[in-house]
Amino acid sequence: MNSSPSTTNWWKMVKQISGLKANDASVPPLMVNNNLIFDEIEKANEFNRFFSSQSNIDDSSAMLPEELKTISDDIGYIELTVTEVEDILKIVNPTKASGPDLISPKLLKEASSVLKYPLCKLFNLSLSTSTFPDQWKRANVTPVYKNSKPNDVKNYRPISLLSVISKCMERCVYKHVYNHLMRNNILTKNQSGFTRGDSAVNQLINISNDFGKALDSGKEIRVVFCDISKAFDRVWHKGLLFKLQQAGISGSLLRCKLPPELQLQFLLPSPPVHLHQTRVGFKHRWVDHSGRCHTSKPSGCSVAIDATTTVSDLALTKGCTIVGLMTRHMSSSIFCGLGRSHGVGIFAKSEGPGIYPENYHLKDTPQCHNKCDGSCKHTCTFDGRKYDSIAGLTNTRAVVLEDNVLCNSHDPYGHKENILVHEFAHLVDKYMPKVDRDRLRYVYNYIKQHGTWQHGYGTANSAEYWGEATSSFFHTIIRTGADPAVGMNNCNFNHLCGTEMENRAWLKKHDIWLYNLLVKIYTNNNPTVPSTLKVCQ
Repeated sequence: MNSSPSTTNWWKMVKQISGLKANDASVPPLMVNNNLIFDEIEKANEFNRFFSSQSNIDDSSAMLPEELKTISDDIGYIELTVTEVEDILKIVNPTKASGPDLISPKLLKEASSVLKYPLCKLFNLSLSTSTFPDQWKRANVTPVYKNSKPNDVKNYRPISLLSVISKCMERCVYKHVYNHLMRNNILTKNQSGFTRGDSAVNQLINISNDFGKALDSGKEIRVVFCDISKAFDRVWHKGLLFKLQQAGISGSLLRCKLPPELQLQFLLPSPPVHLHQTRVGFKHRWVDHSGRCHTSKPSGCSVAIDATTTVSDLALTKGCTIVGLMTRHMSSSIFCGLGRSHGVGIFAKSEGPGIYPENYHLKDTPQCHNKCDGSCKHTCTFDGRKYDSIAGLTNTRAVVLEDNVLCNSHDPYGHKENILVHEFAHLVDKYMPKVDRDRLRYVYNYIKQHGTWQHGYGTANSAEYWGEATSSFFHTIIRTGADPAVGMNNCNFNHLCGTEMENRAWLKKHDIWLYNLLVKIYTNNNPTVPSTLKVCQ
């Protein structure tokens, strides 16, 4: 047995004796809004929402002092030397885990004599331009159970693994800033934590000595202990910057700071789940079974509407309204099936090339992996969910561009139909009762054999037949005439080459079986059929 008194060796011994393993502590099903979550990805998303919410502070009433008192000896720029960088690389602990960039600490340590030159140049460039690489702002986060109920996210704390390179740069900067603070006597002598050569033990000794003197003098001792919950998450950023300025931190060094919202990649233990989250971030709405939109998840069943932060609130609200109108008369079983882990994703035009359903053959490529911009027509990953197409259907989301939701004329489909209605219909197709799904397949095969739907996208398969019919049912198909995209001349986009408008009346006249199925699914056979959407007319 190793006789070293270190804490690490002590815990190793405890785990060996008790038989504990690091992967024993898997996250159990989580209770959220009276619903149990079993899916690992959904668990990670719940932790993401909770941990992110802890850093949202209301500083609207917080006021900074009008007068900024600074010291004459300021530090506004740091230029690191190759020797400094090499010294930091040499003391990197090779047994530590890698961060999101997967760069091994052991590699940095053993190759320090070579890596010191490019890293020194990179660190100085970052400091001089006040630019912190986006990859260094990310962390692998593991939720660690604290106490009380293990199925409540509030009883977990996040443990973050940052990029080792970013921590090396941090140590280089820390050395200069710490020396500046000590040289100017800015830190109080009572500061024991995070102070070189000091520790909390010294503070305990000092306070015990003070207590002894007070008792010897016949004085009464009263102590107030304060503990700030989630202190790091609740740091007031404006106040922190103000204090840094007072301490003489200025120039490019002051500007080189992390934004308040750090983008996280979550790792759940046993089994591990690795989720990407892009820089854009997400905002959310939820629609309940009555069709009302909510800014926070309501109790009971609800369908999530996700939008990137660059999407306008108008598009997010409109998307929520559309889903609400489509689902408010559904049976609770279908609606709750949709709400368990499915919903809608809305993206801005700049975040995707506008891939539409007929582009499904475009696959992901290595050079485009996880890059959701106009240069790659492929798979994208946002908010821990994989989107195979920016306008289309994924395993869990109906996805659409903001421009289409708002019916902008320059959108490729904006003058034809609302894609959201069509793609959400595919999710409905997945969760309708089996007897109704079998009925849909039968009706599709019969109609196709008898030639009612001879042209258009709806003839592709029963799923597209349902999607196009749903668009007609809610009056979101627009009369277009010729459509080169599907090789049609003087025809409606989806159904017949005729002159009639494609709507409920058209469906009832030409395809009564399908019409009746649409009424059953979307209105639960309610005598009062919901009003049509007409979202793009």
